Amino acid sequence: MAKITTVVQKEDLIQSPLNDANKVKASDINKIVQTINVNDDLLSEKTKKGGYTGTTQDLKDELNTAVFTGATTYQTEAELLAVSPIPANGTPAKVANDPNSSKNGNYSVVSGAWVQDSSIIDNITVSEDIKTDADKLLFSDRDKELIPDSTEVGSLGYKFIRSDFDFTSIPSGYDNATWEIKDYFDLGGSTINLPANVTLFFNGGSLDNFVSINGDNTEIKTNGDYQLFFNSGSFTGFKNENFKLEWFGARGNGIDADEVSILNAFNSYSKFKANENSTYVLENQLLLPDKTISLDLNGSELKRSLSFSSSESCVVGIVTEGTNKTFIIKNGVLSSNLNQPDFLIDLQGYDKVVISKNTTKSDSPIIRVFECSDAIISNNTYTGLSSTPTINSRFADVKNSDNITFNNNLIQNSKSAFKIEAINSDFNSNIKVVNNTILNTQDTGIFCRMIGTGGNSYKGCIITGNYFKNIGKTAIKFTAPVTATQGDLEKCIITGNIIKGFALIVSSPAIGVFRDDSDTSIFIKEIIVSSNVIDGKDTNGNITTLPTPTDARGVRIQNVDNACINNNIISDIPSEGILMSKITNITCIGNQVKNTNESNVGEASVYLLSVSNGIVNNVCSYAKNGKDGIKLNQVKNTQVFGVYNDNTGYGLNETTDGAIGVKSANNLYTVISKNNSLGDIIIRGSQSSESSLEINSIDSSGSRQYGTSARRDLLSNDWLNNRNVGYRYWNTDNSELEIYTGSSWVKYDGSTVTT
Repeated sequence: MAKITTVVQKEDLIQSPLNDANKVKASDINKIVQTINVNDDLLSEKTKKGGYTGTTQDLKDELNTAVFTGATTYQTEAELLAVSPIPANGTPAKVANDPNSSKNGNYSVVSGAWVQDSSIIDNITVSEDIKTDADKLLFSDRDKELIPDSTEVGSLGYKFIRSDFDFTSIPSGYDNATWEIKDYFDLGGSTINLPANVTLFFNGGSLDNFVSINGDNTEIKTNGDYQLFFNSGSFTGFKNENFKLEWFGARGNGIDADEVSILNAFNSYSKFKANENSTYVLENQLLLPDKTISLDLNGSELKRSLSFSSSESCVVGIVTEGTNKTFIIKNGVLSSNLNQPDFLIDLQGYDKVVISKNTTKSDSPIIRVFECSDAIISNNTYTGLSSTPTINSRFADVKNSDNITFNNNLIQNSKSAFKIEAINSDFNSNIKVVNNTILNTQDTGIFCRMIGTGGNSYKGCIITGNYFKNIGKTAIKFTAPVTATQGDLEKCIITGNIIKGFALIVSSPAIGVFRDDSDTSIFIKEIIVSSNVIDGKDTNGNITTLPTPTDARGVRIQNVDNACINNNIISDIPSEGILMSKITNITCIGNQVKNTNESNVGEASVYLLSVSNGIVNNVCSYAKNGKDGIKLNQVKNTQVFGVYNDNTGYGLNETTDGAIGVKSANNLYTVISKNNSLGDIIIRGSQSSESSLEINSIDSSGSRQYGTSARRDLLSNDWLNNRNVGYRYWNTDNSELEIYTGSSWVKYDGSTVTT
């Protein structure tokens, strides 16, 4: 019998994949093999160990290629438990094929006994938790490699949340850490309280069935966008600026209905940002929870489906007034291909509303703000889809609200742009419509009115800096129709607007503030219309082609107390440039009005009807079709200044048309009036005591009119006895100044005039 006394001194004969410290040394092998006896009669290249029949070189090769997993594998738990003696504490093992599958898994020795231990890494050489680098083992840098947007390496502890983790009993030491969630967890209707400074990294996992998750400076990060939460409750204490709709199941693929998922999201959290290039489809009404909601669509689309099952508004938010709720929707595409009267988004009771930077394609109304306050509707674009939009096609309605601002919106190809109403006993106040562009509306651009009964109130409206082009009816309209039986419309300012082309479809003024004559319990007062530019020509240089556009005036103010119409530039108007009717206390100063009565349907460039207590000082010229520069009908106690030249009618025409007993009287004139076709000034009345007075003469001769004898006689034929005594006329036939005595004309020296 002989002994093997040496083994080749090769350091890597048996090499562990762990590290240098775990390599099996050749010297250790020598100590073992020196005890192996070999029969003398066996060939020297054979061994008897374990019945092995290979050569020693075969054994060497197999040992060189052996891979040690660090744990012995047993087929059953019984086989494992039969090991004797039990190895040292910490020794690992694995059960692979026990008939009871729950017995399979990793084990280790704890306190002298085998314990199933799921924390043992299953395959240390290929696990994503640990990687190899040559002959070294490294823990994967999970913060950097798998968590989006991570910038710091190892800044927090890293926790693998295994499938049996108990969220209701979180161990100590789990704060200030990143938790990787790869499994589905049913939280059993629990309330989860997270430790401080935790990042929940969802890497395929999800959470279901919880009342609330209460974070403490908690953040959510994901590996891809998918549904993280099912049957979810509320979230508090999270530092994410926004959650995503996809975390609650929204698809955003333009096909599947998303309203249920979006509702679940809004029920759970308040602030969201959509994924880019998504289309969220609503097939049924989405009734918002009574809470603050903020949705940044991030360029994506919120769309009412063609199969929308109801004629009701699509997204409806009704909250308790005065509870400080906010609704925000911005940066998206709001679309509805349905032509119906109800709204895509219908809001009621919010204390703050922001509708901003949205693009809209629709033939339906988009936004209604009802009984809300502090709303900002800005930088939106609305484009009607039809070349002949119906009454439903408009961007926004505001009803019974206060502190509402429409700013810098573009509205085009719609029936109208904005409708702002006070209904029944409620009110609108502090409405601002500023710097909007409104193009090609077939009806009214900005429509403000009171409707219903019960003492409406409409106070403090400013419409300024807006641009209107090719308006089918009225650009700006304040009114109270016959259905409004009581209320006040006051303190409204319309200034700095540009209107180019109006009344193209319906005969209406460019700017109108009026009520029906029969609505005597409606009071409109303190109205200012100033510094607007109104051009009756459209972009093709044409005014309306309507056959009788009588109401196609530049400005119409009617049934108003305390009105100022100042410094407007008005030109190329089908009817009057300015109509002031049934007004007490009026200022009409600094307006430049020319080329009016283009359609031969008006009275004058500036027409005062049943006006009292006013000051008028304008420049009016080139009234067409025999019309006057300024006409006063049933006007009293009004001072008229200004320049009224080059009109085809009279420069200034005071008359007494209309109801019996209503006469123009006690007006004072200091005007320049020249080169008017019918005469510069004509004053007609029934009694001399009611004649108006001349303050200053018109030209160097002191005459107020000039022309031939025939024209002189035509002028006085309309005067009754004792009317216009002392009226001076320059007779161009004989170059003499003549004076009217109340019944006949005489020369300035009292002699008989030439007939």
